Amino acid sequence: MKAIVVGAGISGLTASVLLRDHGYDVEVFETRDHIGGNCYDGNGIHQYGPHIFHTFDNSVMDFVNRFTELNGYKHRVLAETDEGIIPVPFNDISEALVGKKTDEQIINLIFKYYSAKQWGARWDDLPDSIRGRVKVRRENKRTSYFLEPHQGLPKIGYSAMFDSMAEGAKVHLCCGEDDWRRQKSDIVVYSGRIDKYFDCCKSELMYRSLIIGHKSGFGERLPAPVINHCSQYRNSTRSYDNLQLGGKDVISTETPVAHRAGMSPYYPIRFGINEKRTQDYLSLAGKESGTVFIGRLGLNQYLNMDAAIATTTEQIMGILK
Repeated sequence: MKAIVVGAGISGLTASVLLRDHGYDVEVFETRDHIGGNCYDGNGIHQYGPHIFHTFDNSVMDFVNRFTELNGYKHRVLAETDEGIIPVPFNDISEALVGKKTDEQIINLIFKYYSAKQWGARWDDLPDSIRGRVKVRRENKRTSYFLEPHQGLPKIGYSAMFDSMAEGAKVHLCCGEDDWRRQKSDIVVYSGRIDKYFDCCKSELMYRSLIIGHKSGFGERLPAPVINHCSQYRNSTRSYDNLQLGGKDVISTETPVAHRAGMSPYYPIRFGINEKRTQDYLSLAGKESGTVFIGRLGLNQYLNMDAAIATTTEQIMGILK
């Protein structure tokens, strides 16, 4: 039996592993010149933004442990606000620095302008799925960004981890978007843009993208691995220090923009008119025999890495029963 996997990000490679586990010959088609999708950390730089693995799911952690161990890194984020630099989520240390704040004041200080830049929409217009991703406040002094028991970076790096996941599959890089369509297979697993699969017949979906600049840190460190730019007076949303993330002495800065042709679609938009379009495409996908849609772009859903593994596993195992 043969399977075609479209896309070599974390979802596509997870599918590849599971299919090979069940006896499939797997070919992977990737438009970029590397595997790993946006988690790629080649040359010691998180090329597409910092990705910290974190999960409560023991089964997901067991899957990851097949390919790497985590290094135990605990992520810290500071917010650069109009009242100074403070830890996020807002906690007792933040309060000691800027005084007592109501939840509304914290939202105005940390989230309001950051989210407007990130999503190109007002905070009040964003769905709860986005507004609730980061807790407004913590009633303690804990400065680690994540609370999950399993968290960290791969000891061998993401690129080596993905190389291990791809072992045994035939991987094609620098492909055209439709090269996979010329192949015969028993099953297609598709992690590309769901609207592109259907030739944008329900109109193109909208995404947010990033312009990321990388420059030498010249030996000077950021005060935390990631600094969120929460002021309305900066277009960028965050800077990150690759050296503190296990890479090179490089400081990177992200500036969100509306997605356009030639850019990577980093963040699916699931509100406004795009939600209706997404539902139309998902309805079409449910009727598509022989193709499984996975991942951020295949489901047009904002998924963390652990959720990408978990949802892909559920979908693949469902068709293998």
